[in-house]
Amino acid sequence: MALLHQAALTLLIASGTLVTSVDAQGSIFVCGSKYDDASLNCTVNPKCPTGAGCPADKNICFAMPEDQCFSPASPAPTSSINPTNSPTVSPMKVCGSNFNDALTNCRTNAQCPSGGGCGFGKACFDVPQRGCPTLVPTKAPTPTPKVCGVDGWDAQAKCPDMSKHCPSGDGCGIGEACWSVPKDLCGVTQPPTPGPTESPTREPLPQVCGTSAAEAQANCLDMTKRCPNNVECGFGEACFTVPKAVCGVQQQQQQQQSPNDVDSISPG
Repeated sequence: MALLHQAALTLLIASGTLVTSVDAQGSIFVCGSKYDDASLNCTVNPKCPTGAGCPADKNICFAMPEDQCFSPASPAPTSSINPTNSPTVSPMKVCGSNFNDALTNCRTNAQCPSGGGCGFGKACFDVPQRGCPTLVPTKAPTPTPKVCGVDGWDAQAKCPDMSKHCPSGDGCGIGEACWSVPKDLCGVTQPPTPGPTESPTREPLPQVCGTSAAEAQANCLDMTKRCPNNVECGFGEACFTVPKAVCGVQQQQQQQQSPNDVDSISPG
């Protein structure tokens, strides 16, 4: 007999047994009148490993994953003293495009207590209560605070004061508006505005008396030779502006003189 296809399909076997496979590889082959009958009674219904041999009342051979193979509800043990019937948990009736859809989304898909009414492309499936996963509640997001203020910084600083909140977007005082303040900035105040930076005062360059610039440069450190008003110099001198980098540096002038030039110099 040919292997069952892994894709969802329905095959008619020569023996007359109807075989439905959702994923034949690694599946359990169980007889049933419909898929949820085979799934809910998986451990007790006849098996059909070859895809054939199902009885007339359970004439379809289903291939299903192990996590959808359930045992029927066990009857409560009998007792001779005050016998009580254990309540039977009825399966949930859930709409779905197939059994797996109904089982996986049993908490969110539409319910079909009457067995119908699921709409086009869907059917009503019996889903065991014990196989239906419980929804994990999700935490509702915290809304962004809305706060009154003359500007964003003002609203941010006033954010911890609940009396300044404006959840409906109005109710602020004169000159104020309702601002949305990010939660991580609630209560953060505006940093102080830095004051103006003073420009450094430039110290004036030294003014020095001398008969030449070189002499003024050499005399620069002698405060008695300074001429801040340009009128303090003696006879034959002038007031020179000396750069700070050379103030007090004595220039040495090398004169190339011939012997005749030396003989011609006379004392002053």
